[in-house]
Amino acid sequence: MLGIFGIILILSPWTYVPGIVFDTRSMLLCVSGLFFDAIPTAVAMALAAVFRLYLGGDAAWAGVAVILATGSLGILWRHSRRRELAEISWVELYLFGILVHVVMLVLIFILPWKTALQVLSQITLPVLLIYPLATTLLGMLMVNRLRRERNARRLMVS
Repeated sequence: MLGIFGIILILSPWTYVPGIVFDTRSMLLCVSGLFFDAIPTAVAMALAAVFRLYLGGDAAWAGVAVILATGSLGILWRHSRRRELAEISWVELYLFGILVHVVMLVLIFILPWKTALQVLSQITLPVLLIYPLATTLLGMLMVNRLRRERNARRLMVS
């Protein structure tokens, strides 16, 4: 299901120039890695990567790198935490979103230098303002779901 959502997000991009597109798959995959763990996220990354390569274009390999990096960062963040995910704060989610999207921007340098600089001059500010915030909001939806499930279990036990 996550892989299908990833493909849908790839199909609804903001096109910088033909072959260089931006979408919200980074948010989906990092949050997937954080809340759904390795296997579902790996499947989603594989489906999204294959589809991105199928679409082709100058930024296909940069897109695949973003897919692999963002999903992997979510998995790594999940396993580096000491507390349960239901206790993650919006501040931690926001910092996580900033890290993920800074890495995404760095991966733009897979493109030729001149192209990368042109792309970054146009997308850096919107990406760093909007994407971490959206990642935080999506993450808080997942946290709320985890808290409801935890509270329902506690209520059944009591």
